[in-house]
Amino acid sequence: MTSEKQPKEGEIKTSEAEATEALKEHIHAQSLKVLQRLPAMGPVIMLYLQSSHRRYQFIGDLEWLLLPPLVLGQCKLYMKKEYPISFVSWAFLDEAAEKRLFANGGKLRPEDWKSGDRLWLMDVVAPFGGVENMLRDIQKNEFPDQ
Repeated sequence: MTSEKQPKEGEIKTSEAEATEALKEHIHAQSLKVLQRLPAMGPVIMLYLQSSHRRYQFIGDLEWLLLPPLVLGQCKLYMKKEYPISFVSWAFLDEAAEKRLFANGGKLRPEDWKSGDRLWLMDVVAPFGGVENMLRDIQKNEFPDQ
């Protein structure tokens, strides 16, 4: 016979209520992060429209292609005066995420974007040129040790 203490009914409900409340707070915080990044989506979408490899992307693809790097701060938008000229995003993958990347035709799950230490450039959009300057900039300013 074990002498494990059985939780009282009220204790279970309290911990479930706490877990539910914590989940709601997490969802709210994530939603706020997305909303704060929405202004950057317009200029990036303008670049997508000018890009032959992104022009016909489905709007639903923005959920896996654009939102994760915006929310995680793993992207950079380049402007010339008030006009967007290029965009780059990157991910830090683990081995399992790399395998999924190849198996899923370039799609990552949101949790994959920051799953490891293997740096990948995920999206390079520069319909007006300047890729070399953009890559030089991120190497110097974002990844100086890599």
